[in-house]
Amino acid sequence: MNKALRRGKNEVFYYKDNEEIKGIHADLGGDMSGIRGDVSGIYGDLDMCKITDEERKAGILIKDLVID
Repeated sequence: MNKALRRGKNEVFYYKDNEEIKGIHADLGGDMSGIRGDVSGIYGDLDMCKITDEERKAGILIKDLVID
């Protein structure tokens, strides 16, 4: 698996228990077609991440795909 997604210039944040938390949500993962939450600051081509079938079965966190 490769890091191939990028963060936009906009600050990325999410809400947990009514608190704004800066950064990528640590619990984002799963089937991207069912993604929930604000990921407006993340962009890129998931195919460039070269995710293996084994990695998909194990589960992937979005934060692990983002180039720092």
